[in-house]
Amino acid sequence: MGENVQSHTVVIRDRKNAEFTGVCEVENFHEAEISLSCVCGAVVIEGSGLKIESFSVETGKMEITGSITGLFYYEKSDKSGVRRGGFFARHQK
Repeated sequence: MGENVQSHTVVIRDRKNAEFTGVCEVENFHEAEISLSCVCGAVVIEGSGLKIESFSVETGKMEITGSITGLFYYEKSDKSGVRRGGFFARHQK
C-alpha cells in the first residue's frame, strides 16, 4: 500500500457506480459481491453485475460498476470473529 493511502471515502452514483479511496486490497470478488480491506476495516459491496473498473494499490483508489444493492462495514469482534457493523446490527439483540 502506498504512502498516499490515509483516509477512506465512498461516492455512490445512482447505485450504478462507486468510487472508493483508502482501499488496501481486494479480499474477494465475484459479480454479486466485492470484499475489500480498507484503512477503516473490511467493506463488502453487494449487488449484481459488479465489476472492478480500476484499482490502484499505490493510491488506494478503486472504481466499481454494476447494480449496487448494499454496502456494509465489518469489524473484528474479540469473541466471534467478524461482526457486521451498521445501525441495525448495533440495535439487534
